[in-house]
Amino acid sequence: MSVGIRAWMVALAVLPWLGGCASDSASRNKSCLPCQAATVMPPVSNLYVIGFGDVLTVGVIDGQETLRESMIDEEGRFDLGELGRVRLEGQTILQASHTLGQVMKLPPERISLHVSEHGRGMIIVLGPAEGVQRLVPYRGPESILDFLRRIDSMRLCVALRTIHVVRPNVALGKAPEIFAVSVPKILEDDDSEQNLRLEPFDRVVIGTTWRAELLELMPPWARSLLLQTCKRCGIEPAQPPAAPLSVPTAVPTGVR
Repeated sequence: MSVGIRAWMVALAVLPWLGGCASDSASRNKSCLPCQAATVMPPVSNLYVIGFGDVLTVGVIDGQETLRESMIDEEGRFDLGELGRVRLEGQTILQASHTLGQVMKLPPERISLHVSEHGRGMIIVLGPAEGVQRLVPYRGPESILDFLRRIDSMRLCVALRTIHVVRPNVALGKAPEIFAVSVPKILEDDDSEQNLRLEPFDRVVIGTTWRAELLELMPPWARSLLLQTCKRCGIEPAQPPAAPLSVPTAVPTGVR
């Protein structure tokens, strides 16, 4: 194929994309607002439920140093040294502060407690390109909006109206659930119900746009040229799919 024909092919592919770039740039403040304040929700640390494998750091406010750092063991207990092993599994950070305060004979507001390492699973992200799967460390019950910002999906501006969270519910023995999420609805309508909190082993499915599909069909040289062109107007398309990760799948039966 001659260089001229190749150039025309790239031009035909780029023109509709550039049109999309213009519209995406105009609507960026509505669909991809990384700097806009999200729905006000309680701090993640206060809502987090402590479980096996979590590493906790305990100290005393106004104290000289950290009192203890230890992992929640198989019995759900935290080792406080001479004060014994205190059961904290199943408690939130606030509840655990009260429990530790009783053992240490201190008011709970003087207890400094936070999770140093979360040991209870991962979040599975599928998309935006077809076949792309990755594991993201679970950091407590953060909102879907905060999670998308953490994995940098807000910057990609891809299919933010068609995100789904699949919750397997295997440990609870319940049927899997699907939650449909619209990022623009969360931002524009301050919809806290849409901005749900993630749980360990949730699957976040990010929809594929027509741009990602077109990118997948292009030869490497055309893909490189297109990515460079779109970056100049502030759009970074989803990359083509990598080798898929082997992840057990659950068959969702209910849609919420």
